[in-house]
Amino acid sequence: MRVAKDRRSIFILEGSILILLGFIVWLYAQSVVSGLDLLANASATQEELTRYSGSLQWWRLQQFTLLNPLATMLIATGLVLLGNAIFWLVKPRSQMGAERDVSRSE
Repeated sequence: MRVAKDRRSIFILEGSILILLGFIVWLYAQSVVSGLDLLANASATQEELTRYSGSLQWWRLQQFTLLNPLATMLIATGLVLLGNAIFWLVKPRSQMGAERDVSRSE
């Protein structure tokens, strides 16, 4: 029974960390793009506007091709781990014992 509690706590901890990392990646990408968008639309010299717009295009490309999918995968994996931990909490002990007996007989 101690192993099951440890497994649940590990799943909860890993799931929470992955969800947190996913949101951090997503928020970082959003903040960089919105900050560069503000700078590109600000009144500045033509050279600065060109530099900011090029940087903004690169960050938008990275956001949609790398950072948003990474954040989505981290959050989804974290939710699966949390769901698994909740399943272990809700699952009746009689079923857990019956599954152990079935796996031993095979």
